[in-house]
Amino acid sequence: MDNELIKEKYRQLLNKLYRIRNKYQELDRAFDDLNSSIKENLVVDGEIVVESSFNNIKNTTNSLENELVNNIVPNVSNRI
Repeated sequence: MDNELIKEKYRQLLNKLYRIRNKYQELDRAFDDLNSSIKENLVVDGEIVVESSFNNIKNTTNSLENELVNNIVPNVSNRI
Protein backbone atom coordinates (compact mmCIF):
# COMPACT_ATOMS: atom_id res chain seq x y z
CA MET A 1 0.00 0.00 0.00
CA ASP A 2 1.16 3.48 -0.65
CA ASN A 3 1.75 5.95 2.14
CA GLU A 4 -1.42 7.99 1.64
CA LEU A 5 -3.61 4.90 1.73
CA ILE A 6 -1.99 3.78 4.96
CA LYS A 7 -2.50 7.23 6.51
CA GLU A 8 -6.14 7.15 5.48
CA LYS A 9 -6.58 3.78 7.17
CA TYR A 10 -5.03 5.20 10.35
CA ARG A 11 -7.41 8.20 10.17
CA GLN A 12 -10.35 5.83 9.90
CA LEU A 13 -9.04 3.81 12.83
CA LEU A 14 -8.57 6.97 14.88
CA ASN A 15 -12.16 8.04 14.18
CA LYS A 16 -13.37 4.63 15.37
CA LEU A 17 -11.24 4.93 18.50
CA TYR A 18 -12.78 8.32 19.24
CA ARG A 19 -16.24 6.78 18.92
CA ILE A 20 -15.21 4.04 21.35
CA ARG A 21 -13.92 6.70 23.75
CA ASN A 22 -17.29 8.44 23.55
CA LYS A 23 -19.04 5.15 24.29
CA TYR A 24 -16.83 4.71 27.37
CA GLN A 25 -17.93 8.16 28.54
CA GLU A 26 -21.58 7.23 27.99
CA LEU A 27 -21.01 3.98 29.86
CA ASP A 28 -19.45 5.88 32.74
CA ARG A 29 -22.48 8.19 33.03
CA ALA A 30 -24.89 5.24 32.81
CA PHE A 31 -22.90 3.40 35.46
CA ASP A 32 -23.06 6.39 37.79
CA ASP A 33 -26.83 6.64 37.30
CA LEU A 34 -27.29 2.94 37.94
CA ASN A 35 -25.04 3.06 40.96
CA SER A 36 -27.04 5.94 42.44
CA SER A 37 -30.26 4.08 41.86
CA ILE A 38 -28.89 0.94 43.47
CA LYS A 39 -27.65 2.91 46.49
CA GLU A 40 -31.20 4.16 46.95
CA ASN A 41 -32.92 0.81 46.44
CA LEU A 42 -30.65 -2.12 47.29
CA VAL A 43 -29.43 -1.39 50.78
CA VAL A 44 -29.55 -4.36 53.15
CA ASP A 45 -28.39 -3.95 56.74
CA GLY A 46 -26.86 -0.59 55.85
CA GLU A 47 -24.74 -2.02 53.02
CA ILE A 48 -25.17 -2.00 49.29
CA VAL A 49 -25.58 -5.61 48.21
CA VAL A 50 -23.50 -5.50 45.04
CA GLU A 51 -21.14 -2.61 45.77
CA SER A 52 -17.90 -4.59 45.38
CA SER A 53 -19.02 -6.01 42.02
CA PHE A 54 -19.90 -2.54 40.76
CA ASN A 55 -16.59 -1.15 41.96
CA ASN A 56 -14.75 -3.91 40.08
CA ILE A 57 -16.68 -3.17 36.90
CA LYS A 58 -16.09 0.57 37.27
CA ASN A 59 -12.35 0.07 37.86
CA THR A 60 -12.05 -2.24 34.86
CA THR A 61 -13.85 0.10 32.48
CA ASN A 62 -11.83 3.06 33.77
CA SER A 63 -8.59 1.14 33.18
CA LEU A 64 -9.64 0.25 29.66
CA GLU A 65 -10.64 3.82 28.90
CA ASN A 66 -7.34 5.13 30.27
CA GLU A 67 -5.40 2.66 28.13
CA LEU A 68 -7.34 3.80 25.08
CA VAL A 69 -6.92 7.52 25.76
CA ASN A 70 -3.35 7.51 27.04
CA ASN A 71 -1.72 4.84 24.88
CA ILE A 72 -3.70 3.59 21.91
CA VAL A 73 -5.05 6.89 20.56
CA PRO A 74 -1.66 8.67 20.79
CA ASN A 75 0.08 5.76 19.06
CA VAL A 76 -2.38 5.81 16.20
CA SER A 77 -2.27 9.62 16.01
CA ASN A 78 1.51 9.51 15.64
CA ARG A 79 1.17 7.33 12.55
CA ILE A 80 -0.89 9.84 10.61
